[in-house]
Amino acid sequence: MICFLTKIKVADNCGARTAQCIKLLGGALPKQALPGKIIIVVIKRVDPQKKKFKSGSISRALVVRSAAIFFRGCGI
Repeated sequence: MICFLTKIKVADNCGARTAQCIKLLGGALPKQALPGKIIIVVIKRVDPQKKKFKSGSISRALVVRSAAIFFRGCGI
């Protein structure tokens, strides 16, 4: 689960290495973002060879994995 001001590792090869969540989207005052949700992040560290992002830029991100357990509906 991703909360406000959580530092996260970027999973794709866009050039950003770490980011920090600054806004949770969807719903009225969401407290956490589970996989599949979109959040607003600020880029903290970038890869020097890839020039797509600069440090301090704001972007949208999709949560693809989380350390906490994510339960799906089992239909029972």
